Amino acid sequence: MREGPPLPCGGRVRRIAIGGRLLISLVDGVSVDDVNRNIHTWTLSGRIDRDDARMNRFRLVIGLDGLSTNDAGGIGDAFAAACDQDDDRMHLHIVDSDALRALHL
Repeated sequence: MREGPPLPCGGRVRRIAIGGRLLISLVDGVSVDDVNRNIHTWTLSGRIDRDDARMNRFRLVIGLDGLSTNDAGGIGDAFAAACDQDDDRMHLHIVDSDALRALHL
């Protein structure tokens, strides 16, 4: 696991590589607006990192509080737009922030 530099919005991104096959980027401490502004960048960076490291899968995990159904749909659409259409090795997970805090990361 490697912690990235603090995000301008005050959140953080952590990179977890598992077995040389799975790359996970955990994003927490951000608002829905921060996600909407940055999800494209996080998605592209994850794909490039996955490919450069010759890993099989990339998961972008975002911890948010009080997420509405509309917000989740918009975030999912933005993630899909940032992915290559034929790339089925990238996945988005939106979880409650408490779930990430429980990991003691």
